[in-house]
Amino acid sequence: MDENTLVCKEIPLRAESGEMPVRKRVLLFTIVLLVVFSLLYGRTVSAETTALHLDGTNWMSGLPDDRYVYEFNIPGTHDSGTKNVWNYMSILVPLIPLPVAIPVDIAPFLEPFARCQDLTIEQQLNQGVRAFDLRITNRTYATGMPDGTMLLGHGDGFKCFRCKNEDGSFLTLNQVLDTMKTFLNNHPTETLIVSVKNEYDDGEHKNVWQGIREIISS
Repeated sequence: MDENTLVCKEIPLRAESGEMPVRKRVLLFTIVLLVVFSLLYGRTVSAETTALHLDGTNWMSGLPDDRYVYEFNIPGTHDSGTKNVWNYMSILVPLIPLPVAIPVDIAPFLEPFARCQDLTIEQQLNQGVRAFDLRITNRTYATGMPDGTMLLGHGDGFKCFRCKNEDGSFLTLNQVLDTMKTFLNNHPTETLIVSVKNEYDDGEHKNVWQGIREIISS
């Protein structure tokens, strides 16, 4: 054979008799590697989660500090203070055939449409809610509250339902902010996003926001 002749020899992938084929060995090695990696990674995540003891009150402590707020899905509620609502809306119902009419309170029939939540603000905080939608009104007629008190409400004009506490008293912005401050003091790893809106916009907008600024700065 000439010394300049190129000799090509096919190298079989099939192993000798009695040995596992090369392809099967590579596949088996890959499967074993994936299983080992999954077990190790799963144990690491489980250990970290167990060590943190994350729940509704402190779940933000498990978030990386080098991320921006907009990179996360923040759980929030609409009309956050409306677990308990109240209003008085009467209509005159004629007593046919008599030429008289009597006032009938229809608010109880409309309350289910104004109630957006099943939990109080404090309960929502403990369940993990971190974004809140607060609707404010300083209209206190028929509530017995001092004029200008910042009440939580839902609805505009005479349709505005007032929010109440569990004990039946009216829910104020001061109370909600105090609840949030207490929660943040007890859970310093957490952050709250709060949207405040003047629900009863009838020319009192400037006075409402002045009252809100005074409450926040106090």
